[in-house]
Amino acid sequence: MITGIDHIVILVDDLNAAIEQYQALGFDVESGGRHPRFTENALISVGDGSYLELIAFYEKDGAEQHRWHKYLASGGGLVDYAVGTGSVESQMKTAKDRGVPYAGPNDGARKRPDGQEISWKTATPAGEGTAGLPFLIEDVTDRDLRVPGGSGVAHPNGVESLDTLVIAVRDLKAATEKHRALFGVEPEELDFSESGHGIEGVLFKVGRFRIELHAPTMEGGITEELDARGEGPYEVIFRGAQTEMIDPQRAGNARLTINER
Repeated sequence: MITGIDHIVILVDDLNAAIEQYQALGFDVESGGRHPRFTENALISVGDGSYLELIAFYEKDGAEQHRWHKYLASGGGLVDYAVGTGSVESQMKTAKDRGVPYAGPNDGARKRPDGQEISWKTATPAGEGTAGLPFLIEDVTDRDLRVPGGSGVAHPNGVESLDTLVIAVRDLKAATEKHRALFGVEPEELDFSESGHGIEGVLFKVGRFRIELHAPTMEGGITEELDARGEGPYEVIFRGAQTEMIDPQRAGNARLTINER
């Protein structure tokens, strides 16, 4: 069973610079540590148990084989997200039976700055038509060791929780079918007819989170993003004390919006 959004991945070129950038935006940022190969991270927890992962490559040799490395060429930013599950193996079987194949399980690990070793399992979408789908994650060590808490959920900018993750897709009908099969829930149609944004979409309610699929109905806007980067996370919307649309250039090229609660 999928429990909801576990975390959202933001790829940055320089981790220390990104930490300073997000602190300047009013986020409380906690150093996460290093994975055994290629990447290091910092974490921004929100009050609902999900978090943003700022991630950068510390190991350059061979890094091009990593599935996120290609996004550096288009400036990084929002590149992926994970949904939590109690059993990666069981969820992989369920997804495969519904026509959505996943590869794995793969072992993951990270050493925190305090020396604590943590571990998990993941599975990634595989095959045709799975672009834009999340990867699966299951904790091996206690989740509280992986996800920051305490001061990590009190942000000076007033952000309290993750409200919505927007996923850009090309073919709304096809993407809806894949996400319906993975999440096991029925979507709600979104009406953008009066927005003038040239998009159509659906909403999936997954656990306490909202995941919206947006597809273009005209050139420009989201079409340019799809042409440059392909299907995947497009925007993160938080609930907080005040409304703010954050300039992506101030957030490592990630689109972040805070809506007043």
